[in-house]
Amino acid sequence: MTIKYHPLAKTELLETLRFYKDISYKLPTAFLHEYNYLIELIETNPLRNSIRKNEIRFQNFKKFPYVICYRLDETKQIRILAIRHKRRNADYGLGRD
Repeated sequence: MTIKYHPLAKTELLETLRFYKDISYKLPTAFLHEYNYLIELIETNPLRNSIRKNEIRFQNFKKFPYVICYRLDETKQIRILAIRHKRRNADYGLGRD
């Protein structure tokens, strides 16, 4: 399946990596490793996570307090809408297309 990113989701990923880099040089690598693993899971089986809100599914990180918010569009492409910290407002990024 094809994965497309909302521009702000890409920005959120980069901001998160910068944040972790300021804490430790090892953290961005660990975050990216888990992120890539989760993207691969989503790509392999996008229906693995239940729909939570407005056709949006959430994939939680295990080692970091983040969640990947995504949906399948009408052409069955995976659309990454947000990469958000769990302490953010629960509706953050959900209004994106």
